Amino acid sequence: MNIEEESKDLYLVFKLNEEIYGTQLLQVREVIESQNPKPIPNTIHSYMGVINVRGEIVGTIDLRIRFGYPVPEIPPKNSAMIIFNTTGGSIAVLTDQLEGVFHLNFMENSQRPKIESKIPNDYILGMHQFNDKIITIIDLHSILDKQEITNLSSIQLSSKDSI
Repeated sequence: MNIEEESKDLYLVFKLNEEIYGTQLLQVREVIESQNPKPIPNTIHSYMGVINVRGEIVGTIDLRIRFGYPVPEIPPKNSAMIIFNTTGGSIAVLTDQLEGVFHLNFMENSQRPKIESKIPNDYILGMHQFNDKIITIIDLHSILDKQEITNLSSIQLSSKDSI
């Protein structure tokens, strides 16, 4: 068994607005402390701006806004950013708090709920019962559509000289 096969049931679990989410660990490039991004005007509502991660300009998305949650006036103390790669470059998503990495046999114990919404929710892969909590499993690569990734990629490239 190779590392990828062993890791496919590992999920990074985090809190967002007191709800618990998870994403497949193989989608995560790294986790960093939350940073204050440089704002970029005229972008999508959930786009916070760009940050510098060891010389790489990374766009940041506030998952609270993206998922329609209210934004607290004071950011949570334990907030973190999850960085993942897209075809247009790296993206960091802001979370309220990391819970850890867990082995979830997602396929055996999950359901994809039927959700009625005006907003596309293709990023929701399903729900998983873990201990006494329900974890919403999301696909980080699907939280932005292809056009948004293309637009954010061009913003990141143009921002590289100003950071």
